[in-house]
Amino acid sequence: MDSPRVPFWMTSDQFAELASMPARTARYALHRAAIGKPVKKWRVIVRKIEGRGGNSGLRYEVLLNSLPEALQRAFKGDLEDEPSTAIVPYDAPALLPIPASNQSAKIAARWRILEPIANTLPNTAERGEAKREACRVHGVPLDTLNKWVRRAELSGWNVNAMAHQRPRHAGKSRKVISREFDKAFLAMGGDVATLEQLGAKVTQLIKAAWATQAQRAGYNTVRKEVITAFQRYCREMDIAIPRKVFISDRTIKEASYFRIVDIQANDRKRFDDMKPRIRRDNSKLMPMAQIVMDVKPLDNIVLRPDGTTTWPKMIAFQDTGTQRLACASPGRKHLGRALRSTCVCRRCHR
Repeated sequence: MDSPRVPFWMTSDQFAELASMPARTARYALHRAAIGKPVKKWRVIVRKIEGRGGNSGLRYEVLLNSLPEALQRAFKGDLEDEPSTAIVPYDAPALLPIPASNQSAKIAARWRILEPIANTLPNTAERGEAKREACRVHGVPLDTLNKWVRRAELSGWNVNAMAHQRPRHAGKSRKVISREFDKAFLAMGGDVATLEQLGAKVTQLIKAAWATQAQRAGYNTVRKEVITAFQRYCREMDIAIPRKVFISDRTIKEASYFRIVDIQANDRKRFDDMKPRIRRDNSKLMPMAQIVMDVKPLDNIVLRPDGTTTWPKMIAFQDTGTQRLACASPGRKHLGRALRSTCVCRRCHR
C-alpha cells in the first residue's frame, strides 16, 4: 500500500530562501497571508502552530502546494532525496478562511486532535481507526470530528478553517449615529443612505465643536453644541429626526483630541508643554565615558595691565555620568588638567 500523502508545510525560513526574500520580510508576509492578504499577488495557505521560535512559541508555516508551480518545482527538486515526503496537489481557494483574533488556542487544540487523521488517506480503514482513537482519547463526538475533518479537507488542511471565522462586519461600526437614533430614524421611514449622510455630518460637527473654545468648558458643553448644530442642519435640509436626538457619548469623547486645535491657536505655552520631550539618563555611564564642553563669556569685567577692559571666557567640562564639573581658562596647557580633574580613576590622580 502506498504511503499516506499529506500536505507539506514549509517553515518561514524555507519560504524566505525559496522566494528570495529576507527572513524577516518572509515572516511579515506570512503574517499578512494568515489574515487573507496576498503575498506577491499569490494567495498562499498559511497556518500558525506551536513550535520553536516566534511569538509565544507560535510560528507560521506555508503550504507548499499553494505556491506558484515554478516555486513548487524548484522546491520539489530539493526533495528528491527524501522519497518518504509525499505532496498532494492543491489549488488555493479564492477566499481563504480567516479566523477570529482569539482563536489561536482553539486552533492549536483541534490540530492536535486532527494531526493523526491528516496522516491517513480518505475512505480507508486507517482513517476510520484514527477517528475512533481520537474520539476515545479526546472525548470528541464522532459527528463533530467528521465536521472538523470535512472543513479541513475543503481548505486543504488549513488549520484556520478549524476555528470560528471572523465576522464579515468585524472592525466596522454597527451604528451610524447611535443605536437609539438609528433605530428611531429607520422606524420613522428614513432610508439608510440618508442615515449615512447624517452620520457623516455628525462626525464633522463633533470635530468642529472640539476645535472651538467650547472645549474649555468640558464635554457637556461640547455635546450641547453638537446637538444644537445637528438639529439646525436637519431643519435646513428638511430631514425628519426623532423627537429626542441621541448621539453616542463614546463617539463624542473619542474625538476629544481635536481640542488641540483650539489649544494651539489660543494657548501656545500649553501647546508647547504638551509636546513630547526626550529625556536622557546618563546615570549608568562610567566616569569619563562622555564629556561635554562649553565656552561661556563671564559677566565680570577685568582690567588689563594697559588699562583696557575685557570680559573673560570660561571653558567648562562636565562628566555627564558623574555630573562633575571642571573649569579652565583658555589655553591648551589647562585642557588636559581640566579633563583629568573630572575622573576618579587612579591613573589620572597618581
